[in-house]
Amino acid sequence: MIKKQLRTKLLALTLPMVIVPIMLFGWISSQQIVSIAHDNIEKNISSYANQTQGLLEKAVSVGLSNVELFAQHDLVNQYALASENERYNLLHPILLNVFHAFNNAYPEYTEIRFILPDGYEDVRYSNDEHNISEEELNHPAIEQLHRLQVSSTFLFSVNPDNQKPVIYFARSITLNNFASDNYGTKPILRGYLLLTTSLDELQQHLNQMAEDSHMLFMLVDQQQNPLLMSQVTKITNSPFNTLPIAQLAQAIKESNPQGNGAKKYDHHQLDFMLDIYDVQTYPLNDNYSLNAVYQQSLYLQDGANVQKILLILIVLSIIILTVLLVFGLKRFVLSPLDILNNATQEIGDNNQEVCIPVRTQDELGHLARAFESMNKKLLQATKELQTQAYTDILTGLPNRLMFNDYLGRLLAYSKRNNVQFALLFIDLDDFKVVNDNLGHNMGDMLLKNFARRISDSVRLEDFVTSPFKEDSKGFIARLGGDEFIVVLNDIKQSNDISIVAQRIIKTLSEPIMLNEYEHFGSTSLGVSVYPYDGLTIESLIQNADIAMYHAKKMGKNTYHFYSHNMREEQDEINQLEAALRKSIQTKTGLEMHYQPKITPNPNRVSGFEALIRWKLDDGEMVNPEKLIRVAEQRNLIIPLTEWIVNEVCRQNAYWQKNNLFKIPIAVNFSGTHIMREDISEMIMSALSTHDLAAEYFEVEITESSIVDGSKGIIENLQRLQALGITVAVDDFGTGFSSLSYLSNFPINTVKIDRTFVNKINQGNHSAIVTAIIQMSHALGHTVVAEGVETQEQLDFLTQGKCNYIQGFFFSKALPAKEVPNYLEQLNK
Repeated sequence: MIKKQLRTKLLALTLPMVIVPIMLFGWISSQQIVSIAHDNIEKNISSYANQTQGLLEKAVSVGLSNVELFAQHDLVNQYALASENERYNLLHPILLNVFHAFNNAYPEYTEIRFILPDGYEDVRYSNDEHNISEEELNHPAIEQLHRLQVSSTFLFSVNPDNQKPVIYFARSITLNNFASDNYGTKPILRGYLLLTTSLDELQQHLNQMAEDSHMLFMLVDQQQNPLLMSQVTKITNSPFNTLPIAQLAQAIKESNPQGNGAKKYDHHQLDFMLDIYDVQTYPLNDNYSLNAVYQQSLYLQDGANVQKILLILIVLSIIILTVLLVFGLKRFVLSPLDILNNATQEIGDNNQEVCIPVRTQDELGHLARAFESMNKKLLQATKELQTQAYTDILTGLPNRLMFNDYLGRLLAYSKRNNVQFALLFIDLDDFKVVNDNLGHNMGDMLLKNFARRISDSVRLEDFVTSPFKEDSKGFIARLGGDEFIVVLNDIKQSNDISIVAQRIIKTLSEPIMLNEYEHFGSTSLGVSVYPYDGLTIESLIQNADIAMYHAKKMGKNTYHFYSHNMREEQDEINQLEAALRKSIQTKTGLEMHYQPKITPNPNRVSGFEALIRWKLDDGEMVNPEKLIRVAEQRNLIIPLTEWIVNEVCRQNAYWQKNNLFKIPIAVNFSGTHIMREDISEMIMSALSTHDLAAEYFEVEITESSIVDGSKGIIENLQRLQALGITVAVDDFGTGFSSLSYLSNFPINTVKIDRTFVNKINQGNHSAIVTAIIQMSHALGHTVVAEGVETQEQLDFLTQGKCNYIQGFFFSKALPAKEVPNYLEQLNK
């Protein structure tokens, strides 16, 4: 208290005797210098504002141009118009590669996203792995698109994934689907293209201006909200290192500017800094301005000599006070500040709790306790962020990121210790049906229930959901969607894996109540074993995935171990897919053959069935069944069938124009294709293109497709019949339907499966064939017998009044060029 009183008295004596006269003299003598220096500062700030305006306009102009350019990319439009299956199974990785190419060409775009109309973030390429949300309907840039009713816009904001300032460039994609939309239909919103541009260049520009001028620059919007601020930490002895930036920004925002030059602010809000700092605002455009904050001492830079003399006089006048106060400052202020500074470094350098030995009751003591509290909160927040980063939000299981970390450590451990482990790749069968029919909320409920059941079925001795430990027995994670993976460590024999796999499948087969709906789920499971089935994370997951798909082929609700034969089969399918895609695009290698349908007594051709044949570039013929299987698995059955329809219509029209014959030709359709709403439009378009009447085109669909089909199939078949197109049921007798079932479907022709015809003289097959013919005739349907190869079969069918005969007894499927010769020989 005595030192404090002495210090106060000493200051009271020194101030009027020495400091005040010198300061008055300095103030009078430097007024002109201040005015000149202030004008120079204004000119410099105006130049900086012009530079900043140019950079800002360039970034916005280039960004808007590029988002327009990217949005017009053919693959982006193709992806926007594609069906969900086509997007995820075919176009998603291709579009991701296109985004990657965009990023390579324009590295300033740190994030490129395609967002569906419902706000779901469908495709995302980013330099940052963090992604807080995939639901972006409320994204501010998209909301601004709707609010301004424009096709493209930009918006300054903060990226929630990394808390960095960015510019968002948003573009709505509205397109017509000419494959399904009527002429004149208004384009429909198909999604949004969203580019994220970092402000690093603009930030560096502000930093450089700050370093050159020793000023603080802030880019603000119309409401004076700071969008970007120069960083001055690299400036030695910068006056802004201790400037309360947040208070300054809030004061600028709440104050009322006057005039167009330097702005005046409410002294009640800025009385703590206006004696030291000035603020100037320069509008860059209608939306953004540049604030420059600078120390008033800069006014005097042009009068440095006068300022030095004044400084020397002031220093000499207060040196006595400094000597008296230095001990007190060091003892009560500087030492605690050093302790606080060291504590802040420790808080930033490690994750341990820091104890600060400052226990005074003054401001420094309160600050020390606040730092300790902040340290605890930071540690807790870091722990929560780590949990969120490595945990699946829906199920609470580890996510793909934690799984990759775990598996990487497990691979290294297993390699060192020469031990085996197994991956069990789990996929829920027909999960999409639940989402489509019951909604995504029920789908999420199902996933959470299945995650719990998997965790319960893989017992504690089988796994631990924690980071890798050498004594752990396994791991479980959700990779995404309806895919889960289980790791079993230190496997001794394959029977151990089979026990766990069977337990998982059995547990997931038990019914679950989804509201009032009792759901019976099933699971397909694939297994890969290290080191036999792969030595890397990617190969082990991929091979387990291949084994899982083989389990689905086996009828689902089962498991399958990976084998190298599967890889060879997968590689073959991949090669065939690429070749088939090329053949469809280039219209090479594909050829139609035509097998006649004969009306007996007398024998004459009453129609043909069109059958596809495919020859590879090396001349090898691909089995037709394998061709169809590859087309269906890889979503190529639609374009392949459309090519077949167009080729058959063209060939039939050619034969009719050359007066060879006028008879219908049948084309086989998959159940997937016949369900499409545009099926009738596609067929009628081909008929119209080649000027062919609908009565000369017949649609064949398998019995199982009709029996298992939805109401949409029946409506489409009725629509085709109304257009004059004949509908035939192929392979009848193999779909486990009753004969009376025929009356419920819009069909014209029944084709008896060849398995009944081949065994027509065995057991009760002759009675079955007779019953099919009689029942079909009673329902007004014509009947075709397939696979007729012998005279005995022909006689039986003719006697039974079968309408048409088809099989090798008369002819195999013929190339189009051989059909005229066959007709000539038959009519002799």
